[in-house]
Amino acid sequence: MDNCNWVKNIRGVLLDINGTIQVGDKPTRDAVRALKRLRQSGIAVKFITNATKNSKNGLHAKLTRLGFDINSDEVFTSLTAARRLVEAEKLRPFCLLQDEAMEDFAGLEVSNPNAVVVGLAPDCLNYECLNQAFRWVCCTKSKYILA
Repeated sequence: MDNCNWVKNIRGVLLDINGTIQVGDKPTRDAVRALKRLRQSGIAVKFITNATKNSKNGLHAKLTRLGFDINSDEVFTSLTAARRLVEAEKLRPFCLLQDEAMEDFAGLEVSNPNAVVVGLAPDCLNYECLNQAFRWVCCTKSKYILA
């Protein structure tokens, strides 16, 4: 019995970015080569992360610099998911995000917020910003706090 028959049925692979294919400013050992082999096999590849400090474009640029052959549309982040929900529900978010991550929310209506989006944002985790977010949630009775 061939134990590898299941491999023939694989149509796609989701690869976590942080800690799996790269750590800090370096690719993990053999990750670039492994991605090339996956590409050669014809298996679809998507890259996912729950990191919220960088924009999708910033993350894509970093991975490209590290030697990965990645298209921007293959990267899916938690900020991508948050943006899609904000658009689908026609929300006006108050964003507690680093400046670079704000790029993923460009063009959205943000006046008179009715939702709060929170990411890894040391610059925003202070009394003033958190109090403002708290007031938006309390005053609007928003059911959306995306973290």
